[in-house]
Amino acid sequence: ARPAGRIAFTSGGTEADAAPLLSVLRSALAASGRAASGGSRRRLRILTTGIEHAAVFEQARLLESLGLALDVVDPGPDGIVDPGKIADAVRKDTALVAVIAVNNETGAVQDLAGISRAVAEASRSLGRKPPRLHADAVQALGKIPFSPAGLGLSSAAFSAHKIRGPRGVGALWL
Repeated sequence: ARPAGRIAFTSGGTEADAAPLLSVLRSALAASGRAASGGSRRRLRILTTGIEHAAVFEQARLLESLGLALDVVDPGPDGIVDPGKIADAVRKDTALVAVIAVNNETGAVQDLAGISRAVAEASRSLGRKPPRLHADAVQALGKIPFSPAGLGLSSAAFSAHKIRGPRGVGALWL
């Protein structure tokens, strides 16, 4: 039986956010190797929001400059991202959806469970498995009820200093 989740300790929330995004680059590089040897080539996509912390958004932009596709969904005027807009942006080649749990500037809490359901439904309509769903949960831990598995997440990033722990310690829930 597969464990419910694993924790990888990191040097902070930024590193915990980077790992899932970098895994898409690794998949893209592996796919390009298969394409070079006669397999099919596809450009993998990252789907994120316009309100992400720089730890996610700047990493996604860097990956875009390295050849990955980047789709960005903006929130409504209330700072909340509509799960339907996320679902509409899912493509056959979307490898990762990254959504911040609680915005670090506005405090807007995103509907991660609704986003997870919407992404799963959109994926079914496309005839594919859902892409991985990552949440920057640095601002959520200890402040709102938060259960990564219960929300349908594949991964979530945390930072110890936000819960009175030492700086320079983070965690990635997988």
